[in-house]
Amino acid sequence: MRLSLFMFGSVALGLAVGLGSALWQTGMVVARSELPMRIAPEKPGMPPLPPTDGPQPKVEVDHLRYNFGFMERSATGTHTFKFKNGGDYPLRLRKGPTSCKCTLSSLEDTDIAPGQTAEVTLEWRAKGEEPQFRQTATIFTNDPKHRSLELTVDGFLVQSLSLNPPEIVFTGITPSEEVIGKSRLFTTVREDLQIVGHSFTKADTAEFYDVQWNPLPASDLGPGDKGGCEIIVTVRPGLPSGTIEQTIKLQTNVESAPPAQLRIGGKVGSPVKIVGSEWNQDRNVLKLGSVSKAKGVKSDLKLMIRGPRRNELKLETPKADPTELQATLGQPQDLGNVLMIPLAIEVPAGMLSINRQGTDQGPFAKITIDTNDPEVGQIVVPISFAIVD
Repeated sequence: MRLSLFMFGSVALGLAVGLGSALWQTGMVVARSELPMRIAPEKPGMPPLPPTDGPQPKVEVDHLRYNFGFMERSATGTHTFKFKNGGDYPLRLRKGPTSCKCTLSSLEDTDIAPGQTAEVTLEWRAKGEEPQFRQTATIFTNDPKHRSLELTVDGFLVQSLSLNPPEIVFTGITPSEEVIGKSRLFTTVREDLQIVGHSFTKADTAEFYDVQWNPLPASDLGPGDKGGCEIIVTVRPGLPSGTIEQTIKLQTNVESAPPAQLRIGGKVGSPVKIVGSEWNQDRNVLKLGSVSKAKGVKSDLKLMIRGPRRNELKLETPKADPTELQATLGQPQDLGNVLMIPLAIEVPAGMLSINRQGTDQGPFAKITIDTNDPEVGQIVVPISFAIVD
């Protein structure tokens, strides 16, 4: 019979020393008479006691504390405690409180028959910055003399691998651009650090990334570092517009360490940027406010087009909603790295009273311009205004 207790707490440690082997504390079963007395008040979750005038369970456990020795930061550690029923009545084990976020699976309906044993496995992932960790998990029993037992795991953490920086951020790029970012991976345990493989957490965009690495010379290593690699991440053209969220897991020849995780962030913007005195960059809308029915209003915008095919771009005649709006494209100008196209928008005098300020009753007005470039797509210019007398 195997029971599992998963501990996802902030067990943390960070001594910059070499990775030691786990210190297993095993031995003879601790007899019930040697266990600390836990005749605690009744608590929620405790299994019911057996009848007082009949057979009784006797909880025995091989050990209550386990020293893990040294483990890698961010790695997952496990240890199994063995329980035995030394009595002549079924022994019941239930989950009690823990010092971290834990779930205790397969224990709620578990009974240990007289003379039989069961295993409770603790699993934890090391997080945080403290140099030592100690986590506890309480097991409730129906042994009247030991209503609860506290299991403890403790030890130290080392960090054999570190990334600097831990995240590459790409900003201000467009889907047509190829960009390169770099990071460095260091180790404290071996001079011949090698990256032996890599994988991506988001497979749908993995094809747009190329990952390469080169060994670092000794002159680029910091105090305590024995080896290092430079990591070169290339973002290929075609990455969709929007937020970049990717993580590259780097597997190394440091077998004791989990894969180093290099985060990739940033944003792929549209190749079209709109500028103008009334253009609200935060909300991406042309804010004209209250417009006099008798006078109307005009606004001059500029469409700034980036990308290698900008001079091949063709724009169709603008379409307006409502149709009374007027939009006129000016002559394109190549400014070297961007194509600037003037766009004049007019709310003409004499329009009927209308509210198009982006509410359920009055959605934004808009100008739409179709293009021949699939990356640019359709240019949409939202407009916020209300006609007043």
